Amino acid sequence: MHMKYDRGKICSGLEESQIRSFAKNAIEAIQDIEAKIHRVSMSCANKNELYNYDYFKGKFGSECLVCINQEFDPKIRMPNYRQQIIVKCDGYTINIFIQPIDRFLPPYFMEVTPNDSMSMAEHKALFSNLQSMLPAMTISSVEYTLDLVCYDPIEVENLFMIIRRCLYAPYKTDTYFNGGSIATWGETIRINSVFSMNNIKVYERGFDNYKQPTGGWYNTDCNKVRLEYTAGSYDLRKNGITLLSDLLTDCCFYKMIKNKYKFKQFIGPRTLPLHYKWLSYTSEDGDGNFGAFHIEYLALKEGYENIRQYLRDIDELKDFKVRLLKTMVAFDEAWKSEDIIYIESV
Repeated sequence: MHMKYDRGKICSGLEESQIRSFAKNAIEAIQDIEAKIHRVSMSCANKNELYNYDYFKGKFGSECLVCINQEFDPKIRMPNYRQQIIVKCDGYTINIFIQPIDRFLPPYFMEVTPNDSMSMAEHKALFSNLQSMLPAMTISSVEYTLDLVCYDPIEVENLFMIIRRCLYAPYKTDTYFNGGSIATWGETIRINSVFSMNNIKVYERGFDNYKQPTGGWYNTDCNKVRLEYTAGSYDLRKNGITLLSDLLTDCCFYKMIKNKYKFKQFIGPRTLPLHYKWLSYTSEDGDGNFGAFHIEYLALKEGYENIRQYLRDIDELKDFKVRLLKTMVAFDEAWKSEDIIYIESV
């Protein structure tokens, strides 16, 4: 009989000095931090065209594979549209959803996702070409990602564990954990772990070509932890981003996510759980998962007057936070200065 795999048990008997050392080693295992603009979603307001397969086949040319997804089920994904068109080109994939169920909806909705191999210049060129080709599009959401690159899957696992334990995201009211709990004692392979807080996601990840057909990566194929923030239209408009031309001018990486990732512990009344006592985080989310600061915060905040006064930074992660901020600033500078090259297949 198998027992559920609980990685928290690995650290359950550790003393404070050992937990500090464990966190320090997990952070030091990060070989590089890579900032990226990942998936960008857009919609079209122009209803004067007939947007169908032939229209997009003509737009994207012979060098891209353009096909209708015969297995598309609106009940599972994108329920407001009846049909999905997939455009696959060297370096990126575009999902286009057409035939809206209501006349008040945009005539199509588009998601553009670059592959790992796409350079910044190529990415900007793709946006520039899409803007010329489909000028009526407005941006609905942008995924801002930070990849914490490690060499070893065990290092990825330890890093994910520490970040999930410490991460605090102001105003996020829900948490979700999936992946790691599927594994059982005695197994060496499991699906990658994912921890979500509304539009913030932290997950173990590998290269695109190692992704499983059913979604996710095996832990043995993971070489990074991804921090992902999805900015919706409100955040984007507040920072001056409505059209692709706005994003090309300034992607606002630093401004958008500088305050999204905080690493906290409680310091104050003895009734509050302690970060350096590993099993003290016992509050559960709706699915029975525990061991995370943000779950504790959500469970305890109503019982204290201004519980935020008891929040303090984690010493072992202060330099890591500075490193994240520097990476954001460097990405903004590179994005503004990067020349656009032409992508012939668009």
